[in-house]
Amino acid sequence: MQAGLDLAASQSEPITISIEILEYATTANQALQEPVPFRIEVNQGIIDTRHLWPGLIGGFILAVLTALFLDPRVPR
Repeated sequence: MQAGLDLAASQSEPITISIEILEYATTANQALQEPVPFRIEVNQGIIDTRHLWPGLIGGFILAVLTALFLDPRVPR
Protein backbone atom coordinates (compact mmCIF):
# COMPACT_ATOMS: atom_id res chain seq x y z
CA MET A 1 0.00 0.00 0.00
CA GLN A 2 1.25 3.45 -0.80
CA ALA A 3 -0.09 6.68 0.61
CA GLY A 4 0.88 10.32 0.57
CA LEU A 5 0.49 13.22 2.92
CA ASP A 6 1.11 16.76 1.74
CA LEU A 7 1.83 19.34 4.43
CA ALA A 8 2.37 23.04 3.81
CA ALA A 9 3.61 25.36 6.54
CA SER A 10 3.78 29.12 6.36
CA GLN A 11 7.30 29.01 7.76
CA SER A 12 9.97 26.35 8.03
CA GLU A 13 9.57 24.35 11.20
CA PRO A 14 10.32 20.80 12.40
CA ILE A 15 7.44 18.33 12.41
CA THR A 16 6.94 14.99 14.10
CA ILE A 17 5.28 12.15 12.20
CA SER A 18 3.58 9.56 14.38
CA ILE A 19 2.09 6.39 12.91
CA GLU A 20 0.05 3.89 14.89
CA ILE A 21 -0.65 0.44 13.43
CA LEU A 22 -3.81 -0.92 15.02
CA GLU A 23 -3.48 -4.51 13.84
CA TYR A 24 -1.87 -6.67 11.19
CA ALA A 25 -3.95 -9.27 9.38
CA THR A 26 -3.84 -11.40 6.26
CA THR A 27 -6.36 -11.08 3.46
CA ALA A 28 -8.26 -13.93 5.15
CA ASN A 29 -8.54 -11.66 8.24
CA GLN A 30 -6.24 -13.81 10.37
CA ALA A 31 -4.10 -11.85 12.83
CA LEU A 32 -0.34 -12.01 12.31
CA GLN A 33 1.83 -12.64 15.35
CA GLU A 34 5.25 -12.11 13.75
CA PRO A 35 6.65 -8.63 13.10
CA VAL A 36 5.73 -7.06 9.76
CA PRO A 37 8.20 -4.58 8.27
CA PHE A 38 7.09 -1.33 6.70
CA ARG A 39 9.00 1.58 5.22
CA ILE A 40 8.32 5.27 5.63
CA GLU A 41 9.86 7.86 3.35
CA VAL A 42 9.83 11.56 4.10
CA ASN A 43 10.60 13.81 1.15
CA GLN A 44 10.72 17.52 0.73
CA GLY A 45 8.47 18.60 -2.11
CA ILE A 46 4.98 17.78 -3.30
CA ILE A 47 3.08 14.57 -3.99
CA ASP A 48 3.83 13.14 -7.44
CA THR A 49 0.88 13.85 -9.75
CA ARG A 50 2.53 12.87 -13.05
CA HIS A 51 0.04 10.03 -13.58
CA LEU A 52 -3.04 12.06 -12.60
CA TRP A 53 -3.40 14.15 -15.75
CA PRO A 54 -2.86 11.35 -18.32
CA GLY A 55 -5.39 9.26 -16.36
CA LEU A 56 -7.96 12.03 -16.34
CA ILE A 57 -7.47 12.75 -20.04
CA GLY A 58 -7.64 9.04 -20.92
CA GLY A 59 -10.78 8.59 -18.82
CA PHE A 60 -12.41 11.57 -20.54
CA ILE A 61 -11.54 10.17 -23.99
CA LEU A 62 -13.04 6.78 -23.05
CA ALA A 63 -16.20 8.49 -21.74
CA VAL A 64 -16.58 10.44 -25.00
CA LEU A 65 -16.02 7.33 -27.12
CA THR A 66 -18.55 5.40 -25.04
CA ALA A 67 -21.12 8.17 -25.47
CA LEU A 68 -20.49 8.28 -29.24
CA PHE A 69 -20.96 4.55 -29.73
CA LEU A 70 -24.05 4.08 -27.57
CA ASP A 71 -27.11 3.15 -29.62
CA PRO A 72 -29.92 5.53 -28.60
CA ARG A 73 -32.54 3.00 -29.76
CA VAL A 74 -31.56 0.44 -27.13
CA PRO A 75 -33.58 0.83 -23.90
CA ARG A 76 -31.60 0.89 -20.65
